[in-house]
Amino acid sequence: MENSVNAEIAENRKFLGWLLYDGHCPLCVRLATQWQSSLAGRNIGLLPLQTPWVRRQFALTDAELMKEMRLLRPDGSNSGGVDALIEIAQFYWWTWPLRQLVWIPAFYRLAGRAYRWIADRRHCHGGRCRLPTQALARAGVTRCGKTTVFFDLP
Repeated sequence: MENSVNAEIAENRKFLGWLLYDGHCPLCVRLATQWQSSLAGRNIGLLPLQTPWVRRQFALTDAELMKEMRLLRPDGSNSGGVDALIEIAQFYWWTWPLRQLVWIPAFYRLAGRAYRWIADRRHCHGGRCRLPTQALARAGVTRCGKTTVFFDLP
């Protein structure tokens, strides 16, 4: 897989990178599915963070790797969370007002907090975490959103 990815990047000089998301998160998967064709038209691929070559590329613990979505560029540089969203937003004309607002430090901090709030609760619904305790432990999470997890959910 890694060789074919590198070959694809080498063949397509306009390839802008991979948008990497949590493949175990229903919200993330739904958003990735909805935006896949639009992002592909802008030369941005989508892959789960759980992809083996992605894990090797970052060499991070599961907790750090799954903390936020990332944009991985062909040169190996990357951005994560709200910074990745801002970078992607430059390809959509209708995001222009928001892109101007992030230059204001207070708005940038607010956007970062909003992203973090959603990311921290992406597996929760109705105050209950949908991840089993073992998956949370592997990811280094002791609290998922607002609910402390003491048991496995079916």
